Amino acid sequence: MQRRLVIPLAATVLLAATAAFPAGAQAEASACPDPADKITPAWFLPFPSTLRPLDGSAITPERPSYLITHTNAACYPAEVTVQRPGGADKHRVKIDQIVENPDVGYYQYGSDTLDYPTGTGAWQVTEEHFGGESVTLAEPVDFRIRRGSVVNLTVPPAAPRQVVATGLVQYWTSSGEIAASPGRTVLIRGNDDLATPGPVLAKGVTDAQGRYSIKVPLPSTRTIYADTTQTSTLGFAFSNSKVASVVQPTTLTGTAAPTSGGVIKPGTKMSTYGTLKVMYTSGQTGPFANQQVLVQTRPHADPAAPYTTVATATTSSTGYYYANWSAPRVDVDVRVAYRSPYSSIASAFRWLRVVDV
Repeated sequence: MQRRLVIPLAATVLLAATAAFPAGAQAEASACPDPADKITPAWFLPFPSTLRPLDGSAITPERPSYLITHTNAACYPAEVTVQRPGGADKHRVKIDQIVENPDVGYYQYGSDTLDYPTGTGAWQVTEEHFGGESVTLAEPVDFRIRRGSVVNLTVPPAAPRQVVATGLVQYWTSSGEIAASPGRTVLIRGNDDLATPGPVLAKGVTDAQGRYSIKVPLPSTRTIYADTTQTSTLGFAFSNSKVASVVQPTTLTGTAAPTSGGVIKPGTKMSTYGTLKVMYTSGQTGPFANQQVLVQTRPHADPAAPYTTVATATTSSTGYYYANWSAPRVDVDVRVAYRSPYSSIASAFRWLRVVDV
């Protein structure tokens, strides 16, 4: 049965891609069957930035099949012979489906379902069939079928250049179980474009339990994903994208004391001073200038009470701040606070002392 699939822009991807034939290709006069037909097994459909691709050469218990396409549009519907090198497991695969979309192009393809436990390893496409005739391909097309992999990613908020991506890589065994995949290379990539691999930001290798922990030198917040690479027996896989939140920590120092020394009484003029520092995107720590620091107090006898601001100060180019305030009529806890107005920079608080009056 011939099938034609016209896919809307928001369609769900079928399988992931390696080669294509010209978008908008139409049938032309050509020898059929064609010994020079360009046949691509373990193919995937090249969708434009809707989903990351799957490994077209990887099979799983739920998806024990792969796609195969060709470029001679005149030879439709066609069949090809697939076999092991040496001739074992010989069978035919129908190329009897069409996908057509302005952003994807025009493809004729078919699907070959294998016996999952024994379907991996080396295969060849050796012949093409059309209209009751058969030809041997000028060159057999060699390909490999692999077992599918799975990778996940966790990335907690962290300071600049201290982001650590962790996760687990697994694969589908021949018995259909999911198992840890040790010794797998994992690439942490920037999520610049769903349709093409993002830049590699860091890489690592899974341990004996299939787990990885990779330091990613991010100066600022960025969306990332994990990519476990293909091996001779296992397919590649991508994790879901995650936002790596980079938060620049801040630190406060401070002293609260009578401005002129002596015993503290109600109304005594007090001085509070210190420095505010921030971690820069370079990972270095230094002064945080032109920021507001709050001096706050609360009744010492009531630790559940909220702090109240009694003075403010603006930091200098060296991060230094200085503020005056008057001692109240009751004993108080004193702290300084920096409440960050920036989403990527953390607030800071520091308890200084109890003022007895």
